[in-house]
Amino acid sequence: MAHERKPRILYVAKILFEETDPEHGLTLPQIQERLEGYGISSERKALYRDLAGLRQIGLDVQKTPTRPVGYCLGTRLFTPAQMALLLDAVRTSRSLTAESSAELMERLHRLQSAHDPLRTSGRVLVTGRAKTRNAAVLNTVALIQRALAERRDISFQYQRYDASLKLTKATAHDGAERVKTPLFLVYQDDNYYLLVFDEDAPDNLRSYRVDRMANVMLREASDPAHKPDAAFDVARFERERVGMYNVEAVRLTLEVAERLMDSIVDLFDVDGMEATPSAVRPGWANVHVTASPSPVLFGKLAQFGGQVRVKGPARVAEAYRAHLQACLDAQE
Repeated sequence: MAHERKPRILYVAKILFEETDPEHGLTLPQIQERLEGYGISSERKALYRDLAGLRQIGLDVQKTPTRPVGYCLGTRLFTPAQMALLLDAVRTSRSLTAESSAELMERLHRLQSAHDPLRTSGRVLVTGRAKTRNAAVLNTVALIQRALAERRDISFQYQRYDASLKLTKATAHDGAERVKTPLFLVYQDDNYYLLVFDEDAPDNLRSYRVDRMANVMLREASDPAHKPDAAFDVARFERERVGMYNVEAVRLTLEVAERLMDSIVDLFDVDGMEATPSAVRPGWANVHVTASPSPVLFGKLAQFGGQVRVKGPARVAEAYRAHLQACLDAQE
């Protein structure tokens, strides 16, 4: 069988992709040298045709303002700023193991040229950041995405950490296999949450931490009736369910020291928030937000000490007071 000729134009694209950017071009002799390393001979006229062909299919092949003239790939799928953001998100994500973060970062680096400073310079380093111990979380996410696309139920067991910091099956009925209809996959506070249909939960929705799900399997087609209300807004749901806690959201009134308004906006998001200066306490504001009155929310409010007060509804104010009192009692 005759030896199959290597597709020269593809190797030219590979060389430009791996070795060039607007600040680092390759001359035609340098491209010819790289091709010879792959066992491919070429003439200048043939290379001109290849470069023109790459432009025709959409690659941004540019000439560099140098003497002799060089050629480079001008733009890529991601700008340097976008790539930096992606790398930092992957590096600091708590949904990935350290090994998965390193692997994904290496793959992202391959999308840039060898001269890109992001390959060698230090980026945002978050030390001591908790990482998941569930190495299968990406496979679980992929399986959930398939279930969502094919409108199929899934089965799984839920896990919890025990007193020895081991991730084990939840006790009693919580450890039993669940069969649920997945509705939405949400990424909040560096964790993946799966929203499923649950007729016994508020709004028929319940959330599960994906990294705590084990033995996830695809099941039969979902019941068409298992779906959220037509007016359901998943973005609003994310804002209101602080920590994705399974407690129905209510409209809260908070009294907040004005100097903490930035922190309150960071906690609740400015969308859907209302605030007016207090008529009786200068330097304070009455803030109205919609959120689920859960222990997660109470813990976040407690960090502000006496600079934030829950004014209403009365039952939530009482629940917050009881939460703080329980914390004090536990310290006795």
